[in-house]
Amino acid sequence: MATNKAAARKVAERAVTRVDDYQKVFNSPHGKRVLYDLMLTCHMMQPLDTTNPTKMAFEEGQRQVVLRIMTYLKLDVAQLHERIREADAQMVD
Repeated sequence: MATNKAAARKVAERAVTRVDDYQKVFNSPHGKRVLYDLMLTCHMMQPLDTTNPTKMAFEEGQRQVVLRIMTYLKLDVAQLHERIREADAQMVD
């Protein structure tokens, strides 16, 4: 059981590190400019082309990348660490 707990904690810590990395990169002045460029070029600021299903699917895929970044930017790293600690406390060895 201790091995499962350690493995779960490692996975959770990697996820928190990923969120922290995204926030550090995209909250910097350079990252903000890059994110804005991605928003412009990946169909966040204009409607998708609904006349061509293939093109629409491609554009939606681009949009999803920007949405993923935006999701990471809204997450609070300190709260994620606290949730991991709480989960650790509740897990039985």
